[in-house]
Amino acid sequence: MTIDTGKRTIALQVQKQFFAVLTGLLFAAAYFPAPREFLDTYLYSHYLVSFALLGLYILYQFFFWFRDIMYVYVSDESLMGMLRIRHFRILPMSNAKHAIEMPIEEFLRYDVTRAWHGLRLYVQVWQQSGQEIYRYPRFSITLLKKKEREALFNLLDHYCQRNNPQA
Repeated sequence: MTIDTGKRTIALQVQKQFFAVLTGLLFAAAYFPAPREFLDTYLYSHYLVSFALLGLYILYQFFFWFRDIMYVYVSDESLMGMLRIRHFRILPMSNAKHAIEMPIEEFLRYDVTRAWHGLRLYVQVWQQSGQEIYRYPRFSITLLKKKEREALFNLLDHYCQRNNPQA
């Protein structure tokens, strides 16, 4: 089974870039003579309108940080016998990309945690290699749809029960 949020991630990135360009154009347009006179005469000050536009843009960007939305790719099919998880944050100036690859028979367990009153949902996986137990950093699954979350939990439960029959 493969879960990939690539198309939604690209759509979000395009939407963010479009909103940035639109904000920039509207901000600049507020300082041209005709729109400036119109705003000053019939609406609010052009300064207030331009700062409101910037405020909306900052709030829009803050939403992605607040929800901690990440690209997520989970597959047990791409490499036979391996569980592959890739994830990275969808934030400006965030280049860190993370990957977890482990043999399926070494998958020990996973934990699901909620943060910020349920607005963020994280998964953390554990691997047992011999006597060593490794805990990987958690990753956000906020971008996953409900069906994808259920499929992910079913997949991880399947490997948990298969590798740990007593659990």
